[in-house]
Amino acid sequence: MPINTPVKLSLENERGNEEEKSAVTTPQAALIKFVEPHSDSDENNGEEPSLLSREVTKEIRKRRKTIVNSFRLAELVPTTNTPHSNYRRKSIVVLTTETVIDAKAEQHFTEGLAVAELEDHNQAITSYNKAISLKPDIVKNYIARGESYLQICDFHSAILNFKKACILDPDNDFTYSRLAFLYFLQGQCLFDEKLYSEALESFSRAAEMKPEVIGYHTRSVACLAALQRHGECLALVNKRLEEETENPDLFIMRARLHELFRNSTLCYYDVKDALALAPDNTEAKTLMASLEKRAKESRQQAIQLHLVGKVKEALSKISIAIETNPSMAEYHIFRGSLHRRMSDFNAAIDDYLLAMDKTDHDESNKTYKEAQRQLLLCYNDFAVECFRKEFYDEAVVLLNKAIKGEKKEKGLYINRGDCFFRLNELHFALSDYQQALEMDSSDWSVRCRLSIVYNEFGILEYYDRHYLEAIDHLTTCIQYNPRIGAYFLSRARARYMIEDLDGARYDVLVSLYLDPENKEVVSIFSRLFPGRSITDVMKSHMGITAARQAEASIRDTNSYQELSQHASGAKNSEAAARFSGKSILPPICGSVFPEMRVCMEEQDFHINIIKGKKKATKLVHKTLSTRQDLTFKGPRVQSTLTGLTVATERSVVKFDGLTEKRTKDQKALAHLA
Repeated sequence: MPINTPVKLSLENERGNEEEKSAVTTPQAALIKFVEPHSDSDENNGEEPSLLSREVTKEIRKRRKTIVNSFRLAELVPTTNTPHSNYRRKSIVVLTTETVIDAKAEQHFTEGLAVAELEDHNQAITSYNKAISLKPDIVKNYIARGESYLQICDFHSAILNFKKACILDPDNDFTYSRLAFLYFLQGQCLFDEKLYSEALESFSRAAEMKPEVIGYHTRSVACLAALQRHGECLALVNKRLEEETENPDLFIMRARLHELFRNSTLCYYDVKDALALAPDNTEAKTLMASLEKRAKESRQQAIQLHLVGKVKEALSKISIAIETNPSMAEYHIFRGSLHRRMSDFNAAIDDYLLAMDKTDHDESNKTYKEAQRQLLLCYNDFAVECFRKEFYDEAVVLLNKAIKGEKKEKGLYINRGDCFFRLNELHFALSDYQQALEMDSSDWSVRCRLSIVYNEFGILEYYDRHYLEAIDHLTTCIQYNPRIGAYFLSRARARYMIEDLDGARYDVLVSLYLDPENKEVVSIFSRLFPGRSITDVMKSHMGITAARQAEASIRDTNSYQELSQHASGAKNSEAAARFSGKSILPPICGSVFPEMRVCMEEQDFHINIIKGKKKATKLVHKTLSTRQDLTFKGPRVQSTLTGLTVATERSVVKFDGLTEKRTKDQKALAHLA
């Protein structure tokens, strides 16, 4: 039977209609054939129809109405004007295939709901299957069957039914929400069975369908953590934080992840951000208190290890404390001091700068002052290390930074002066030494350095034949340090050149008194005291007077030396007293720097001068021993003394071969670069 076609009437109804048709008499039928087409025209012509024709027309109209009503496809609505209406309501039933199918599908759906209420979900599923087979496009059938599958924990079938419902009605938000929840339940069951990969897939689908539900993302993170896919886990949380920057729970979640992955620093900052968004968040407060407590314990362990001399272990512990609570500037100062002790100056400088940054460069803050002073000490120690490795230019740069921060510490000027001295920048060295002497006029080491610099100036002027200037420089040199016999000998030679014989004799006698074994005195002594021995001259009135004057000058300088030794002793004792307690980083009072290292001691200057003189002596002996005989007609001294010019001789006598030293410095700088 084709769809949407009326059901055929029964055979009896057809026969009844035929009998009704045959009831019309033959003349009347003839009238119908001929009168009916012309009825309208008669009326139009204005002629009055006959009585018979009017009755026939009326009967025809009744029959037409009855026939049309019998062929209706919709529901038959009987009226009082319809003949045999009671009979036709009983005998004529107008139905379609779609109506029957809809009614049957609705019946099966209703039966399924009734059975589902009795917890017989298997029977309910059977009823829903019948309804769906009849009407496969009804959304509610799939939803109901999916719910029944869910009740018997058949998640896969339930998901398939809700997927079909979503396809049929894509604008229904409830269907999508329910499907996401089904994925979530399936993932939770898989997670409980430790099937983390399958559970992750289910949670990911749920989160994809309903991204605003944080719980779905949370379970995905849990699966990634169980699979040890830390990078993807953090990436998922970071992606959520890009969309929800004002959610403190996400920051706490990421902090927990960082804590799980032992990244305490990022954990601390996430907790800090969470507290900034929600200051009363209990979980964030608890986590922050835990981090601070662990940091204090690590710092205390570092202090104990440092006291017993385990510097590396202490450094490891204080690093853990800084990672756990990176906001504490004091921890960076402590670690910087440990790096400085291990001569890791770059790391120490970084820690001090971080400590200053974390105090917001507040100059009234004690921690900032402490970090700044320790930074200057580190610059100085780094410069001393560069000095010992002959990187003098780098040492000067570091000392410039230190002096820029602390202009009242003489030790920094002394060390920079030593660097300039090694670079043969005597004028800069002299300026730094004089600045240090102005800060402490009783410092014996500064006076010794000044005497050496003036002696160098005097030697240079002597070789340039500026004897008066040489005498002035050497006199100043002797005033700073009258204990060195070589200074008097140099001035004696300069005075001899200007024919100041009395002054030259006095200087020679003082030089002999201070250094009786100096063999260089012999050459000038024979010219000033011809025919006399050194012993006789020293026992003479002139020799005794010169010795007394030398002793008087030395006694005048003893006071400076004693004061300097007393100051250094007090400084060392004070530092020892500070370090004897539990405090690891004693505060710096005023501008007094503890443990100030120096580039050169006083004896280092004299050792370098002696080495330079020995080197020059060896070159002269070598030249004399390899000279040509008298029969040689070519150049003699010039060809032998190759590279030994007057300027080179001065530099060799002056200070450890500064010309060669400059070459070494350039090689060292190239190696450093």
